[in-house]
Amino acid sequence: MNSVLSLLLLACATEWVSLQPYPNPFDANEPVRDKPLEVLVVGDTAVVSLQGSVDAPGNAVALVDLTDGSVRRVEVGSSPTGLALHPDGHIVVFNRFSNWASVVDVDAGREVERWPMDFYAIEGAYDSDGALWVSNRWRDTVQVRGGEVPVGVNPRDVAVGEDVVAVAALTEGTVSLVDRRERTPLYTVDLGAPANGLALVGDWLVVATMSASTHH
Repeated sequence: MNSVLSLLLLACATEWVSLQPYPNPFDANEPVRDKPLEVLVVGDTAVVSLQGSVDAPGNAVALVDLTDGSVRRVEVGSSPTGLALHPDGHIVVFNRFSNWASVVDVDAGREVERWPMDFYAIEGAYDSDGALWVSNRWRDTVQVRGGEVPVGVNPRDVAVGEDVVAVAALTEGTVSLVDRRERTPLYTVDLGAPANGLALVGDWLVVATMSASTHH
């Protein structure tokens, strides 16, 4: 699987490409669903990624003015998922089905740059040195400038602290801890359920899970 996708990436290295969904064999009249996924607040604006579905992926983020409720849409790549705040104030949008991340100027309300990135980049966060850590679903790694670290099957949520980076793997129901400076694995925490959000608070890692039984 990885070798096939690597060849695809190599072939597409000089152009922007978005993966196209197969035709929906069930209900072509299904209503359009934006499926808002992630929210990042910048000043008086809430940026919302509109992921869409696999059959009908979204291609925009919504900019919601928190003072009057008005909404602008900014076109980005295919199926935008995670959002990261760039140190200069721009928003980095990770697009599942495109081989680039979109950089959005919130004030101007437009995409201003495209950064080459593997397909299935899901979520990311900056560390205090300005390095961007990005979870990648098909590679089962967290990627950072100059390398990548294995973190379990189907990683999504990323939280960056001063010493560690935490990455949740949805399929395995685990969180991997990575040494931020050495960029090497430390250990894995078995949650017994998929994570639905991470936060590093001092020496504590706080995880919200999607467990249907314990709701913890």
